[in-house]
Amino acid sequence: MSEPTASDSAAPVPSAPSSRRPSTASRLLALLVEEGLATPGALALALQLPLAELEACRQGRAPLALAMQQRLSVFAIQHTPAGSRSARQARALGAQTEAAARMESGATVLHVLVPPRWR
Repeated sequence: MSEPTASDSAAPVPSAPSSRRPSTASRLLALLVEEGLATPGALALALQLPLAELEACRQGRAPLALAMQQRLSVFAIQHTPAGSRSARQARALGAQTEAAARMESGATVLHVLVPPRWR
């Protein structure tokens, strides 16, 4: 029989909090709830998204799919007062998802090398 080692009795090390900044979708979801414009349940229903998935994104643990982010942006723009923080965040998310969709479709050209005029 072998003697127990320190690693045998060591408690699992909790994961360190993420130092990454929350995504635009996470911030928007949090704002909608904080400002009282929607409940997590109402958002999940409107976005046709499981509540657990919505909560994971709102808490910064998991990203939302691009199509879901676009849906969230449209929903927030339609249901928030113009000029509010959540409306600005919704427009930012809409622009961000539009740019990501263009990248995925190949409409945005990537350069392998820096163009000479930028050097």
